[in-house]
Amino acid sequence: MERHRARHRESLPIRPVRVRRSLLRTAVSVLAIMLGLVGLIGIAGQSRADECARIDVDEIIDRVAPRIESYRLPNGLRVHLAPRPQDQTVSIRVAFDVGARDEAPGRGGGAHLLEHMMFKGSQQVPDGGHFRIVKAVGGRINAMTDYDTTQYWNTVPSAALTRILFAEADRMRGLRVTVETLDNQRAAIREEDLGLENLPYVAAAADFGLQLWRGTPYGHSPIGTPEELAAMTIEEAKRFHATYYTPGNAVLVVVGGFDMESARSDIERFFGALPRGPERPARRGFHVDRRPLREVARDPLAPLPIFAVVWHTPGVLEPDAVAVSVLDDLLMGHPNARFRRRIADRLTLDAYAIPLAFRDVGLLNYVFAPRLSVDIAMIQRALHEEVQALHRDGLDEKEVCRSRSHEQRERLELLATNEGVAAAIAQGALLQGDPRAFEHALRALDVLDREAVQAAAERYLTPNLSTLEIRPTGFMRFVKAVLELLPASVGASLEASLL
Repeated sequence: MERHRARHRESLPIRPVRVRRSLLRTAVSVLAIMLGLVGLIGIAGQSRADECARIDVDEIIDRVAPRIESYRLPNGLRVHLAPRPQDQTVSIRVAFDVGARDEAPGRGGGAHLLEHMMFKGSQQVPDGGHFRIVKAVGGRINAMTDYDTTQYWNTVPSAALTRILFAEADRMRGLRVTVETLDNQRAAIREEDLGLENLPYVAAAADFGLQLWRGTPYGHSPIGTPEELAAMTIEEAKRFHATYYTPGNAVLVVVGGFDMESARSDIERFFGALPRGPERPARRGFHVDRRPLREVARDPLAPLPIFAVVWHTPGVLEPDAVAVSVLDDLLMGHPNARFRRRIADRLTLDAYAIPLAFRDVGLLNYVFAPRLSVDIAMIQRALHEEVQALHRDGLDEKEVCRSRSHEQRERLELLATNEGVAAAIAQGALLQGDPRAFEHALRALDVLDREAVQAAAERYLTPNLSTLEIRPTGFMRFVKAVLELLPASVGASLEASLL
């Protein structure tokens, strides 16, 4: 299944990392899968745009999604249709308001397991049939599960829209769950998990990340443990589907070249007769323990040490979310960003940001791999001094304007395809009850001022940060010392190849 693409930024609240590929970055990208960012995060090239020219949001929105027709079927299914008549393809996305945070205690990984089971056959579509329908017309198919949502999307030639709507409605109606299919998907997930466990840095970083949300619905791995997956029965799988995979808990988005009247007719024909389903179980309240964690982990697979700092930030529903995204860009998002200029370029071989934003929680994460002859204490001091300077001297208008414009451009890049527009509409409809939330975020960026970003820095870049140091063990612990004995150019070249 092509589902897992690390750092594919489907969700607008989560901004793409602007980095080059390396072993360390590959490990952290797949770490995103372990934290439930399956499909939400993707690699993007480092932008060269430092200019602060204002973007004409009105003109761009008119081209991206000039019209969104929204309505609700009697059974509760929320439908959002965005025609782009000039296109020859169409993207269909079905998104359910359920994720890993909704799993029962002792049943971690259940939402992800159900995502797999949705491809194993329904009443009129056989095992693997959904893939074959899409591939037969040269289309693309994918899915993802995170803490808050589970989403399925297909991009096909416009003429295949009816077939895809039929297949999506059929698996919403019910699944053919058998002992054999449940067991083979448990095995497939375990194989994925083992692949992650065998990468350097991932296990230690994942464990640390989950500790930051300890005691909350976000404090467990969406992949689940082997014991949790083995414990799920056929009856539980069917009950999970019957509870959450219902029209009343779903959003259907169609974007691209299609006939509106025909699409409405097909949606009514295939989805209209499905039962609404039960009311969605209420989400339980929780409190995030933001006391800082200081952890040193040892990893026998790690070629070199790394150091990470983390601050808790708000979820996507909070008013500060947009300001925090600009703050993150200002710190590490472009070549002149504060952490990049002061720390990454001078003291590290590799450095990157991995900001996370879910419905109710968020994190700012910065990871550094020290250069030869640089120790972690030097990076810690430089970070402390840079944050202190930010609080003491404040931000200037130019850097805020640059990062605000940069953030707008990155969000707009995601809207360049039918898939990107469908993802933005679905995410906004599910998390914020607004299919045009992506547009409102762009407009909020347009008027965001220096004072709002400075206030976010004061509120979230506090001394109560958490830190993680991952140290090599065994033979690997001598690698850095050996490299430091070599001529500088040779050592640096070998160090780069290791990362």
